[in-house]
Amino acid sequence: MNVLLWGALPYVAFAWTDAIGVTAHTYHLSSLYGGTLAGAVALTGIALPVHRRRTRAPVFRATTAGDKVMYLVLVAAIVPGMWAKVAYSTPTAGYEYRDTIAPWARSLFRLSPDVALMSGVPVLYQIHAVVGMILIVLVPYTRLIHMFAARCGTCSGRTPSTGARTSGSRRGGGLGGGGEPSRAASLAWC
Repeated sequence: MNVLLWGALPYVAFAWTDAIGVTAHTYHLSSLYGGTLAGAVALTGIALPVHRRRTRAPVFRATTAGDKVMYLVLVAAIVPGMWAKVAYSTPTAGYEYRDTIAPWARSLFRLSPDVALMSGVPVLYQIHAVVGMILIVLVPYTRLIHMFAARCGTCSGRTPSTGARTSGSRRGGGLGGGGEPSRAASLAWC
């Protein structure tokens, strides 16, 4: 298969965009403006929980070193990508990463990396790719793992029991006594 069905614009092969009638210029503009907008939205999405962690005492106390590393690596992955796109692109032309970076990324997923494809790639794109791989490695060890595990009620709009203590409960209350989850809390997970 010539394209990785990842849902990300840079991994789409020329043959696929040509087949649906998307010109190289339209693809470039979508990548430039859409990618920059997506990066800005992602940075905003990182800034909001960081602000919450810094301004709410209970959340600040629950912040681990892993959380801090995760936010730094997220920003370190997004910023060079945005910077590279803006630095090497104009509305009329830009670096064509579908000739180098995209085939290299697909070769990684086929477990036969073609490092020669990355030899002439601008350094900002290389940094973006390496930090992105580091981020993928960190996922199981950080709170990013939660992107793969959502409670059923979260998706349906229903608010399942979280087992949280109320202000009047004794230490360990809300969890069914000595720290064990209550039957109701365990049933909240579908």
